[in-house]
Amino acid sequence: SVDFTIVNTYNLLSVYIEHKKKKIKSSSFDTFFIGYQKLIMIDVYYGSQKLFLVFDCDDELYFCEYSSSLLKREKKMVRGSRVIEINKAECGKSFINLNKKIIETLTL
Repeated sequence: SVDFTIVNTYNLLSVYIEHKKKKIKSSSFDTFFIGYQKLIMIDVYYGSQKLFLVFDCDDELYFCEYSSSLLKREKKMVRGSRVIEINKAECGKSFINLNKKIIETLTL
């Protein structure tokens, strides 16, 4: 259901990544959308485990940690599908910072 699983083989901690490639310039938008149904499936299968939503835009990479509280947000309709809106200000920025966050999560 997600795109990547990263496992630290020394302590068996793992991190899950849901990668969304966005063919946009992030500087033109203040929010990202992710499918409500996708979040329901993430919640069912990965619930309390560490999972990052990654928005890979043409000019920058943004990420946020998944929380079931996202499911309580207002649903919007985009092209006939229910989506949840995530403000860019809630997200971390850059691949380097995502990498640091993953390493921090996988370390005891």
